[in-house]
Amino acid sequence: MEQDILRRMALFCKAAVEVPWHVPCGGVCYGDGNLVFIANDWHTALLPVYLKAYYRDNGLMKYTRSVLVIHNIAHQ
Repeated sequence: MEQDILRRMALFCKAAVEVPWHVPCGGVCYGDGNLVFIANDWHTALLPVYLKAYYRDNGLMKYTRSVLVIHNIAHQ
């Protein structure tokens, strides 16, 4: 069960980084624009890693930023 959740969250993070390239928002795909991803807790903590490893290191999404937000850190 736990492995399944980890796999799903990893896939979710990868998909979230891909969304601006494929899903039109207001009729336009943002692609490489000025974007900010907000990664909330451990569920989406891989998103900044994917952003750097798959995109920034390859010259894409240079101006895209990410923020990792951890609430209730005492309970983590």
